[in-house]
Amino acid sequence: MSALRSDPPVQILALRVALGFAASLTIAEGWDLEFSFVAALVGATLTMGPAISMLGLVVLPPLAWVMATVSVLLVEAFAKSVPPVFLLVTVGCLWLGFRLSARPDRMNVIGLLILVLSCVIPLRLLAYPEVTDMVVHDLVSNVLVGVGVAFALGLVLAGPEAPPVPAPRYEVLPALTAAIVLTLGAFLVWVFEPPAPGAVLIGAIITLRADLHPGYRVARDRIIGALVGGGLAVVAATVMGLAPVLPTLFLVLMVVSWPLALRIVQDGPWQGAAIKSLYAVGILVGEGFSPLFEDTGERLGIRIVGVFIGLLFAMAAIALLARRNPVVPQPGV
Repeated sequence: MSALRSDPPVQILALRVALGFAASLTIAEGWDLEFSFVAALVGATLTMGPAISMLGLVVLPPLAWVMATVSVLLVEAFAKSVPPVFLLVTVGCLWLGFRLSARPDRMNVIGLLILVLSCVIPLRLLAYPEVTDMVVHDLVSNVLVGVGVAFALGLVLAGPEAPPVPAPRYEVLPALTAAIVLTLGAFLVWVFEPPAPGAVLIGAIITLRADLHPGYRVARDRIIGALVGGGLAVVAATVMGLAPVLPTLFLVLMVVSWPLALRIVQDGPWQGAAIKSLYAVGILVGEGFSPLFEDTGERLGIRIVGVFIGLLFAMAAIALLARRNPVVPQPGV
């Protein structure tokens, strides 16, 4: 996202991101999918860069199905019978997810999927083993929605040209350390069973992932993202309470995401905070519940607290374990 282009205009680039976010989340909610935040994160992330190709459209959803199926098999084979093996495999999967998330190319989207699937699926299946098919179906369907929306927008709205050298991403913690911290977080969530376990873990994931900006911005951007994202989610829920229908959801998501999208497509000191804020809105609106429910306000409050718990847990780990000079991964690593 470096070296902002004058053609296409900033407004077009921002429109792609806002539409990618709002349309993905609205379609997932209309389809009555659980984990609809996955559609929002995938749609928004893919529209922040160059247009996705036909290859990406064809490959990403089946790849998500493979990853989800492997995660289910690992849970069924090792989670209860050989817990130490399951923990080691989980750390390995999360390590791979963090490594790929640090890549400056499309592989960071696959890294995000690995991180989400490796956390969400085990917790859900350990609590409700009878919902295996539903979990896999909904997660893969959300990826399909996000990828499909990004591909369609790439056909009608010009995207940014790929920069000659992709912008580096900075690891806030070494990948293995981040994987161990997130595994510990998942174990604590499983033991203490907070009301919004998914929100806690997703809050930790977006805090520990590699970032576009190094140094003190890591803490600043994530705290601002949680506060702004939480506030905008409350606004969205309030408006949805007046007219709880899908067109209202789409319009309110466009309104709250537009100023964030404008910041995202421009290199500046608040770009990282805008990305985290947009992700927080998607997580809070779509994490395991529909904004069309009558008790949205109570559910939203629980999830805002959950995201902050995950963020604070991850920030404490970063404060204790971060090295002074963050790693700048090379494109081929």
